[in-house]
Amino acid sequence: NNLITSRHSKFVAVGLIYVITHMSLFVISWAIGSDLGKSLPMVKTFGIKSQKKLLHINGVIFLVLFILLLMLAIFDADHWDRKIWWLSSLFAPFGANLRHFLSNRFNKPGFPLGTFVANIFATVMGALLINEYGSAGNWRSSMLKSLNVGFVSSLSTMSSFVNELVGLKESHSLKK
Repeated sequence: NNLITSRHSKFVAVGLIYVITHMSLFVISWAIGSDLGKSLPMVKTFGIKSQKKLLHINGVIFLVLFILLLMLAIFDADHWDRKIWWLSSLFAPFGANLRHFLSNRFNKPGFPLGTFVANIFATVMGALLINEYGSAGNWRSSMLKSLNVGFVSSLSTMSSFVNELVGLKESHSLKK
């Protein structure tokens, strides 16, 4: 019983250190990126034709990479760890797009409800997926881990959370 308690407390400590470290890195990255963005000279925005051209080029690049990753996930059958990399990369854009949709649809001035919903949903989904890892075979386990690492991680990006927290602080500041 004492051994189980000791192991459990180590996992909790490592988990807390992990969360605190990542939150700190995201805040620092946001601050550096924000300062860098303010210091750069204003760049002329692209015209509508250029934006459409870039959108089409990005779409073609995405499609080619998606097909390549799908082929790697199917044919790299001997290495389950690499299969998780390929599948995670396939699932990530869908999580990021869902987060973007929720933010655009539900974020209102005063509180970023869309990002909050995305983070809560991702947390619950991540917990449910992790709970299933142990009882899964190689293929099912790889899919569950890939969904967690790709889709769920992209859905719950800390950068959006930190950016919107800073926006809340600025919009509710007494120093206006």
